[in-house]
Amino acid sequence: MTGARTIPRWIFVAVAVVVVVGLVVFQLVRPLPVVAASVVAPASTTVKGTAPTLPWPAKGEAAVGTAELGLLGVSPGEQPKPMASVAKLMTAMILLQDKPLAVDTPGPTITINAADVADYNARLAAGESVLKVAAGEQLSQFDALQGLLIPSGNNIAAVLAKWDAGTVDAMVNKMNAQAAAMGLAHTHFADTAGVSAQTTSNPRDLFRLGIEAMKNPLIAKIVAQVQANLPVAGVVYNVDYVLGQDGIIGIKTGSGPDFGANFVFASKQTAGTQAYSIYGAVMGLDTLDEAFKATRALIDAVKPAVQFEPAVIQDQTVASYHAPWGTSTDIRAQKTISYFTWPGMKIKRTVTIGAVTAPVESGRQVGHIAVSLGPQVSTVPLATASTLPEPGKRWRLTRLR
Repeated sequence: MTGARTIPRWIFVAVAVVVVVGLVVFQLVRPLPVVAASVVAPASTTVKGTAPTLPWPAKGEAAVGTAELGLLGVSPGEQPKPMASVAKLMTAMILLQDKPLAVDTPGPTITINAADVADYNARLAAGESVLKVAAGEQLSQFDALQGLLIPSGNNIAAVLAKWDAGTVDAMVNKMNAQAAAMGLAHTHFADTAGVSAQTTSNPRDLFRLGIEAMKNPLIAKIVAQVQANLPVAGVVYNVDYVLGQDGIIGIKTGSGPDFGANFVFASKQTAGTQAYSIYGAVMGLDTLDEAFKATRALIDAVKPAVQFEPAVIQDQTVASYHAPWGTSTDIRAQKTISYFTWPGMKIKRTVTIGAVTAPVESGRQVGHIAVSLGPQVSTVPLATASTLPEPGKRWRLTRLR
């Protein structure tokens, strides 16, 4: 009987060699693991310091903030009140949306008719704030806006409403639609001049209305004028007689015997060398003098607390890549972003960085960091600070994953 054939030893050796060589080749050529970023930047930080106690008026109510930081405070228990002639800001905004006018251009002509004169006379007899007009007078659009916003002519609000929308009621509908679109939940217009006690708002809404109005360069130019010279009325003066004090550059007063005195204001200031604007509204004070006094107290309280500081610094390490073979690289911000700050507010950071596969060159952009503080929002690119090399052969051969 023939015995079983024995497999030569060299075959086992050859198979073992093939397996080992295959494993070596597999280890050397298999894809490297992706490397995810480890974020080190905090998701938020709080601006240092203590916010000032804001001097709210003892009577009436107020709100204050800046265009850059948003609303900083509102007096306790604010309620909608008649806004009086502050309503003319929305009249002007709607007019300039419908009939845009470049700065330093007069615009089309509006001819004053007998009905306009009759309206002027009736309002004058009622003791309203009016701008003198005459039948056949021709006012440019710019003239009319000056008459609306500088001496605060109630009759000009009606003239512009009819010129823009056909009727005052139609203009009022546009104004309420715009207020709704702006999210002014506590604002309602019953007329275009603010004569009606049903034309109401609160300081919080008027703060926002003031900022939006001043985004139009023509409104900003007119409300900063101390006086204007109009065809029939002649020289007229701005009711806002604190222009230039405490940096005040506008914007609109509103007062009446049954309404109290209101003032929506803007004040140009600087933090270091950086310009910013304080906005606010005071409502329901006894006189315009008191409204202006309350305004200046709020401005003086806000100024020292507003600073301009870096939120992200160029070359700041935001994250890093740590490869499993022991090498790493920092991920750094590519520019400095500075913001206006207010004590106690939070600087928020959202980091977005993709995973990578080595090798990664120095300076590769791998993501971004979004930084926000109030309405201030910026995105900064992030890049590697150094190379992230491939692993050596020893790590490749001994890797377990």
